[in-house]
Amino acid sequence: MFLFQVTYAQSNATANSLEIALNQVGSDEERLKITLQLSEEFYKTNPSLALKYARESERLAKNIHSNSSLNNAYVNQATAYLHMGNYPQALQLYFKAIDGAGKLDDSYTLFLAYEKLGILYPYQKNNKKALEYYFAALNQFSRKKPNSKKQIERKAYLLKNIGVAYNETKRYTESANYFNQALSLSKQLNDHELIANILNNQGTLYRDLGNNQLALKQYKEAMEIRRENNNKWGLSSSYLNIGQFYFDQKDYAIAETYLKEAIELGKQIEYW
Repeated sequence: MFLFQVTYAQSNATANSLEIALNQVGSDEERLKITLQLSEEFYKTNPSLALKYARESERLAKNIHSNSSLNNAYVNQATAYLHMGNYPQALQLYFKAIDGAGKLDDSYTLFLAYEKLGILYPYQKNNKKALEYYFAALNQFSRKKPNSKKQIERKAYLLKNIGVAYNETKRYTESANYFNQALSLSKQLNDHELIANILNNQGTLYRDLGNNQLALKQYKEAMEIRRENNNKWGLSSSYLNIGQFYFDQKDYAIAETYLKEAIELGKQIEYW
């Protein structure tokens, strides 16, 4: 599964700043903005805490009668449940958010909910459903063109995830097409980690097509980008992918070198 990648150090620094800010504001409106952000920050590292902040967001949104923020709180609760592996509860809350956002014609919240449903269904081995919801998310951009860096980034990740889903269903031409679209947007944003992420996905696509030379080229290009940007989290992932590549080629000595690097770096960032 290919999900959004950030370094733990960056995530922790942002979360710490937000928690400090939360203790310094008094109004429900200000607290709501921060609790929504905090619930997003803790999805991966501490989904239980993410759920706590998302539930507080729900309470605050109801207090100030903000239906749009309430729908965002439902999306964040659902995503916390997704990362906890509670898929039935996640589905229930995503559809609750979709119902509310649909009544408000809130295209961005609809996009978020549909996109997350696309991420959920592969966990249940249902790439057909994943693609259905990914395209429902993509359709929101056809209604309203993304006009901020964050929204363009989300579209790029969505296109990448569509590419992944097509690759996993062996629809390689479609997969390559969506990876190329995602890569174009990521270069427009100059988002180094997103570029590396997509190059890595392309490496997997070429490997599945039997083009090992091109697969290794993409894997190594992703690795170099992460090395230049000192992205230890992403670099450990690159070492792991390249190590697995060489292992599959029965080049065990080189595989061992990369896998040891992955393990060592993983220990440094407390990934293992």
